[in-house]
Amino acid sequence: MANRSYRSGPQFHGNMDMLAHTHSVRVAGRYPREAGWALGRDLHGVPRLFDHVMMRDRRLLTAPLLMFLGDFGSGKTTLGMRMLTHAFMMSVRGGQRARIAADSTKRSGNIPEWDPFVAEFGERTVDLAADFKDGINILDKKLPLRPQDHLRNLSELMQDDGAALSPAAEHILRVGLHDEFKKEKPHVKSLNSFFSTVDINLISTIVNELALLNEGVIPRLSEADIVNIGNELFFRLANLMNGKTGEVLGGHGSLADAMTRRVVSFDYTQLDPDAIAPVQSFIWRVKTAGIRYGDNDYFCDAELYDESYESWDSMAFALGMRGRTKKLRGTGSLLIFISQHISDYLAISGPQGLIAQNMLRDVGAWAIAQHETVHLPYIIEYCGVSPHIAQMIPRLKPGQFLMKIGSQQPFVFDYELTEMYRRMSDTDAATRKNLERM
Repeated sequence: MANRSYRSGPQFHGNMDMLAHTHSVRVAGRYPREAGWALGRDLHGVPRLFDHVMMRDRRLLTAPLLMFLGDFGSGKTTLGMRMLTHAFMMSVRGGQRARIAADSTKRSGNIPEWDPFVAEFGERTVDLAADFKDGINILDKKLPLRPQDHLRNLSELMQDDGAALSPAAEHILRVGLHDEFKKEKPHVKSLNSFFSTVDINLISTIVNELALLNEGVIPRLSEADIVNIGNELFFRLANLMNGKTGEVLGGHGSLADAMTRRVVSFDYTQLDPDAIAPVQSFIWRVKTAGIRYGDNDYFCDAELYDESYESWDSMAFALGMRGRTKKLRGTGSLLIFISQHISDYLAISGPQGLIAQNMLRDVGAWAIAQHETVHLPYIIEYCGVSPHIAQMIPRLKPGQFLMKIGSQQPFVFDYELTEMYRRMSDTDAATRKNLERM
């Protein structure tokens, strides 16, 4: 039997042939012949590449966001593995070494879904539950974070389930963090240790400093005000430390080494569901800060987030994602999201729902696999696909995708499932089910 993608049965004809004749942008000029990451072949066997750097330079790609959509078992994860593998191998061929990362909230039995992928590169998945049994130190001085970054992290984590901190309470937190960073230590204290130092005595010692601030923002404080601010800070920190997030982010473990590997996959599946979004958004903030301060060890050429839409219910996650996409514009990095349907994002309520919907409208390219007809109106609205073309989407086979890049004409492609990609996909239950049919 021919080893040719997931496809079985006859090829598409008629209207589908129209898509096979549309062409993506050709590589030319200062770009090498090998530029671009392999997508697969269109319906006439023509190889298709995705070169986000070239398309960004030519203003054909508005944002560094690529989203895979499709029903369960349509081949989205395997396509992501294929693209990241090709990105890494092409960089090695060009005398460089790309850094790629994948975040996953899926497992197959006891095995993280992306474990075979990173194993191909001699690495292993970072299990955030098993590898950091005593928790992660979010105040780790090895990370490319400054006091203001730690303040932003703590403030957003503490307000995730409530209102923002008062200006006075946030200022007290800032002073405490600056005091910690003045100490010459390889690591600042863990959140547990820091929590014990933020007490009424600290609040009392800086009351004079608070009084010198702009009175329109923070007026002079009475003793009762100081107690109220202290109670507010205690309440927020106690909720953070005593909750599921505190169990994960209140330890002494350092993420720095894991985050700077050439190929890394973070597995969140063994964490408490309430802790996944805050931990994921914290890791994003660390990478974003690394780019902001010019630390290339934290730059990723490509990052993939597999089925992370559920985390958008967290405001910390939504804010972290919004900040990350803004910072990555113009850097040459690409974010790839894998989800099933656009409606998953539209169902998110509150301010974070608005952030998620704005992100959808900012996506620069879409790889759309098979969908049921009920989802087509959302694809037409958000992906810029015409109703005529959208009618073809339910007819796509597993492993086939409709690619829409910016304002260009869409095209259909599928990919060859070589032995290496079969090994990588072995932990994907949906993919394995498709392979059994072949």
